[in-house]
Amino acid sequence: MNDGKSLEAKKEIESMSLEYDGMFKFAAIDCQEFSELCNKNEVREFPSYKIFPPLPAPVFPYEGDIKSKAIISSLGRFVDNKTIEVHSNNVDSFTNDNANLPKILLFSDKAGVPLIFKVLAVQFDKKITFGVVRKSESTIVNKYKVTKFPRIVALPVGAKKHQTYEGENKFKNLFDFVNVYSETFFKVGEDKTKASEETKADKPWLNEKLPELNNKSGNDVCFKVEGVICVVLVSNGKPENKIIDIMSELQNYLSPKIDRGIKYKFGWINSETQSQFLEATGVSSVPKIVLVNPGKRKRFYVSDEELNLESLPNVFDKLASGDLRFKVFPGNNVPELAE
Repeated sequence: MNDGKSLEAKKEIESMSLEYDGMFKFAAIDCQEFSELCNKNEVREFPSYKIFPPLPAPVFPYEGDIKSKAIISSLGRFVDNKTIEVHSNNVDSFTNDNANLPKILLFSDKAGVPLIFKVLAVQFDKKITFGVVRKSESTIVNKYKVTKFPRIVALPVGAKKHQTYEGENKFKNLFDFVNVYSETFFKVGEDKTKASEETKADKPWLNEKLPELNNKSGNDVCFKVEGVICVVLVSNGKPENKIIDIMSELQNYLSPKIDRGIKYKFGWINSETQSQFLEATGVSSVPKIVLVNPGKRKRFYVSDEELNLESLPNVFDKLASGDLRFKVFPGNNVPELAE
């Protein structure tokens, strides 16, 4: 590597290896000394660049610009996203499930998940649970007193107060902050495999802000959950984005009221496939909001309010004051949902 271009590439990679140390591994190989390895990886010209993804993905040549941004972008494609999107519909389960695991929350005002946070979640997989909270989740943001973004907060096991990260957003600094909690969360003799590994991959609806309610998800999300009111959007197929936004804003409106005694779980039902639910509730036109109380007396209320943020809060204000008249489901059973 004697030409100016190669020397420039060498400096770029050396600089990148320092900045991203711990996130990715960088190496240089002398093919005169390690000819067998170079032949095995079909190195035919110099300099050559190869990316070795996690198994079982194959090794492949990197032919893009030798610039940090381009290379890291290519490497980032192989980092799984093991973070959980945390919102008003799943914040309780996020904080309470897997009680023997610490939690790390990233509060963000941008879309997506930063690569540095995804790498942390991979490296501490099954030791710490990582979540992302958007700025729009005002109730959660206010609870943790977040005023600047991005902000990282740790929820240590058994601690009454959360811990806010105050350092630089550099990988090594963040790794050291997070590692403190990974090293202290297990009790002596505790089975480290009992952290309910079924959950997120097998039951994606547990992390969705507005999950579809069907035979598999309905009980998990709401109908077998104690002490809640199910806010069910009945829709002809998947709701339009405009309706989803209204439901999201409604969740934000109701979240501060949870501490006053009523908890809400949100979901939607497909009118095309859930005929028994429509028949039991008498819903004949959609979209429509149905409130379901799945307590000992299985009751429901069909709202006639228009689906907008001016009208819907009236329903919940009446509910809080006891002015809504619920009907009991036939046979005192929430209808069985189709798959």
